[in-house]
Amino acid sequence: MLTIIKTWWLTGGMSIRILLINALTFLLITLASLSLTLGADFLAEFKGAYGLAAYADFGLMLRRPWAVLTHMFAHESPTHFAMNAMMLYWAGAMFQQQWGEKKLLQLYIFGGLAGLLIYTAALHSVPAWATMQNRPVLGASAAVLALFVATATATPNKKIAMPLLGAVELRWLAIAFVVLDLVYLGASEDPGGKVGHLGAALMGFVWAQLQLRTQNPGVRRAHRSDRSRTTMRVHRRSESDDDFNARRKQKLDRIDRILDKISSDGYDSLSKEQKSFLFKHGGGQ
Repeated sequence: MLTIIKTWWLTGGMSIRILLINALTFLLITLASLSLTLGADFLAEFKGAYGLAAYADFGLMLRRPWAVLTHMFAHESPTHFAMNAMMLYWAGAMFQQQWGEKKLLQLYIFGGLAGLLIYTAALHSVPAWATMQNRPVLGASAAVLALFVATATATPNKKIAMPLLGAVELRWLAIAFVVLDLVYLGASEDPGGKVGHLGAALMGFVWAQLQLRTQNPGVRRAHRSDRSRTTMRVHRRSESDDDFNARRKQKLDRIDRILDKISSDGYDSLSKEQKSFLFKHGGGQ
């Protein structure tokens, strides 16, 4: 069993490593709960996933600052853990293919922090929710939702097979998740948690937009502009119209192929020569 786990850790990428950390944390929490029922009274002092859960209460958080990070890896309910684990496995694989391992860990943490921040702000802003400030905040839901929304933002038309629904585009699934959180905002016993999910979804969307602009500054916009021009520029060297049009078509076709590769495999999949070509010619020069 340890050999299998080690293999997963070494070969599965960051999404599998985060999943394994969540699984180990859930196992330890479960064992701690069992020990408590058997008489380990000292564990009763560590409420909220035995000190790993976060709170909107500032006083509690000052006594457990580590919970800002640990809460997004901790689960107490088997159902909660199983749902988040499946979502992380699924969404994490798509995200990792698009942006790689380091950025997956980055957004996982940013998504969890954004969810906690919005959750805390909501419970301190809405008087009716003030009594919920001492409720524990734990789970990977916000972090995983940020990963999924970011992936859907980058590849909105990508289709995946869904039971009973058939092939569904990612953008519609992302919208459905957000709408469900909005619908349950007034009906849930934990409205702050739904607000936290919405904050994480917003983080995923904004993060993806920034990444797309940073990786490919002006490429698609300039490329579309280049295609729509009705006037022909005169090349600095003397050449016929046919030669100019052929050279221009060859360049645009290659840019198309590179952009398709970015869409399917992510920017990091490009070779150094392809990145250089895209940087040099992506502006419609």
